[in-house]
Amino acid sequence: MQERLRHGWPWLLYVLQKGEGMFRVILVDDELLVRKRILLGFDWQAMGYEVADDVGSGAEALRLLRQKQYDLAVIDIAMPGINGIELVKRLREERNEIPVIFLTGHSDFAYARQAITYGVSHYILKPVNEEEFIGVLGELHEKLARQQREKLRQEAQDKKQQTARLIVESNFFSELFHYGFAAEREDEIREKVGEMGVNTDRDYRIALFVIWRYRREDLSLEGRYRDLYAAGREAMGKQAGLTVICDLYDHSCIVFRECEPGEEKRQDREFARMREILAGKLSTQVHCGVSARGRGTGQLVKTYKEAVSALNNTKIFTEDILVYETIARETENRYQVPAAEIRHVQACVGNCDKAGCETAVREIFSHMRENRCNYENILQNAQRLLLGISEACAVSGLELRWFMGGYRSLDAAFEHMASLGEVTAWFCRMTGDLIDSRSFRAGEERSLPVVQKACRYMQQHCGDAGLTQAGVSRQMGVTAAYLSAVFKKDMGVSMTQYLTAIRLERARELLAGEGVEVYRAAELSGYSDEYYFSRCFKKYYGISPSQARRRK
Repeated sequence: MQERLRHGWPWLLYVLQKGEGMFRVILVDDELLVRKRILLGFDWQAMGYEVADDVGSGAEALRLLRQKQYDLAVIDIAMPGINGIELVKRLREERNEIPVIFLTGHSDFAYARQAITYGVSHYILKPVNEEEFIGVLGELHEKLARQQREKLRQEAQDKKQQTARLIVESNFFSELFHYGFAAEREDEIREKVGEMGVNTDRDYRIALFVIWRYRREDLSLEGRYRDLYAAGREAMGKQAGLTVICDLYDHSCIVFRECEPGEEKRQDREFARMREILAGKLSTQVHCGVSARGRGTGQLVKTYKEAVSALNNTKIFTEDILVYETIARETENRYQVPAAEIRHVQACVGNCDKAGCETAVREIFSHMRENRCNYENILQNAQRLLLGISEACAVSGLELRWFMGGYRSLDAAFEHMASLGEVTAWFCRMTGDLIDSRSFRAGEERSLPVVQKACRYMQQHCGDAGLTQAGVSRQMGVTAAYLSAVFKKDMGVSMTQYLTAIRLERARELLAGEGVEVYRAAELSGYSDEYYFSRCFKKYYGISPSQARRRK
């Protein structure tokens, strides 16, 4: 039979060459010997099938067909109890359209007529003729394979459409929340948010979730929506009105809930439970900020900003979730870091006192914590401290941006840090690297020729997505390890950080100066992935590429 399979049936060669999946078969016959002959007498795997179950009664077959998924049923007609005809009749009544091959010892055409009634076109007489049976299996395999390919094609098309819809919805809300509400578009906005499931004619609240794993790993929009919806349904119940949006600009997740007066406490517990579920299932930190109640289209942006404020302050007060009303009481505090403390940091930088500088920075942030400064107040004081460090940097002939860990602005750094402790550590690293760089410049001779050539080469070729540190080293005629060491010593930053900076600067000039499209700016700046480029740009400059383009 193996020879016949290899040489007599072209469909089998097609199956093997195309690598189609194995189709699951259930075999139903009350005669054990007949079942075993069919089960063991054919090379099912070679024909692209797997006999998943073989049973001796129609009742048992019906039970399995209701529980499991099969692609083909081979059924004997004449069985006690539920016979083959009755079994298929019940399956069709239950909308199970599984393909069926009938086996029978009778040649009466009445059976064939009944079989046709239930959509069964394959009818094999016992004893089973090998070639006839193999031919029928081949015909059905081709049909099943076509259906499988069409199903996969349709699923892929549906996924593309779903992704496009999610991007459109997310982009709409991202634009609305980051660029503001235009009163003349109120009716249009009300209609669009209504289509997305948000009824602004009723009271609502916004919960903003930051899932730190999403900021460090690329995950599709579909994956993020699945995670949020699953956690929301588990925490709030399947009947709860829930609208989920992903912010394309800062990678946070926005959840809308309708809220009647008096429901706030219950909803706070549900949002807290949702946060716990996400943190547990994704094994990552999750923070949540919840707004007060809002009503009407005109309050969407205000309500969103309340949620942002609550979320930002989770970093300061080391809470996993905060409600806006809780932190609103802290807004009266306007603590200002004494100028003497900032001058002390400047003096430590000037004297290359690394340990003293770290101590001074940590004391400044400790005083802000003791004075219960909120996020906005700490950001203002941190900006003053950064300005003071920048002045010390300029005295040394250095540019502070090279020491900011890849962040273009203080806002961008704060946005991507999960706690006040991380912010403090970032300032300490920045001043420490600055002091190390001053020491190198003062005490060692610089390796300018090769470093200058490397800088010039990267500036000229930064639009090449394939440009690597090893490639630059080869062009300079030195080893990668040597160039990396002297480059970091002379420039105060790594080659990777330098290349990222000039690429993003080139992209900013293209967007703001020449107004090119975002995808084209990414290509011309050496980025092959527009989505990754947008993330890097936002992290570095604190605004999205689209925002930079609008500000030209």
